Amino acid sequence: MRKLILAACLLCPMAAHAAGQSVFVSDKLEAQLRSGPSLQHKIIRALNSGVALTIVEEDKAAGYTHVTNDNGVDGWILSRHLISQPPARTQLENTTQKMESLAQENKQLRGELDNLKKQLAEAGEAKDSTSLQVEQLNSELTAIRQASSGAVALLQERNQLQEERAALKNELENLNREKETLAEKDSQDWFMKGAGVLFGGMLLGIILPKLAGRKRRGWDTGY
Repeated sequence: MRKLILAACLLCPMAAHAAGQSVFVSDKLEAQLRSGPSLQHKIIRALNSGVALTIVEEDKAAGYTHVTNDNGVDGWILSRHLISQPPARTQLENTTQKMESLAQENKQLRGELDNLKKQLAEAGEAKDSTSLQVEQLNSELTAIRQASSGAVALLQERNQLQEERAALKNELENLNREKETLAEKDSQDWFMKGAGVLFGGMLLGIILPKLAGRKRRGWDTGY
C-alpha cells in the first residue's frame, strides 16, 4: 500500500503536463538530467532552478519526463522537479526589472511635467485657474513620491502622469492662443485711435482756415 501511495505522489506533479508544454525547473537548487528515466542512467548535467524546458514525452510509471530546449538540453528529469510556472525567484527578478523600468519611465515623465509646469507658468502667470492646476499638480507629485513602489502602483502612476501632461499641453496651447488674440485686439485699438486722431487733424485743418477767413473779413468791413 505504501508503494502505491508513493507512486501516486510521484505521478501527481505531472498530471497537468503534456508534450510540447513549457515547464521550468523548480526551486530546488539543482536537478539532475539523466540519459534515461531511472536513477541507474548516467547523469548528463545538473540544471539550475528556473531553467525553461519543453516536454518531449513522459514516463509516468518511472516518474521521469523527457525534456529539451534550444540551449542543447536533452535528457530525462524527475517529474516532481518540474513546475508549470517560473519559480518564485525568477518571477521576483522579472518583477524587479519591470518595476525598475517603470520607475525610470516615471522619472522621465516627471521631468517632462516639470518642464511643462515652467512653460505654463511663463505663459499664464495672470491666470488663477492655471495657478490652481499647478498647485494640484504639485500635490499629486508629492503623493506619487509617497506612493507604493509596487509594479501595479507605478503603472497607474505612469498613466496618470501621461494624462496630466496632455492636459497641460492643451492648457498651454489655449494660453498662447489667448495671448495672440489679445495682441491682435491691441493692434486694432491702436489703429482706430490713430485713425481718429488723423481724421480730427484733417477736420481741424479744414475748419480753422475757414474761421480765420471769416474773422479777417469781419475786420475789413468794420464789424
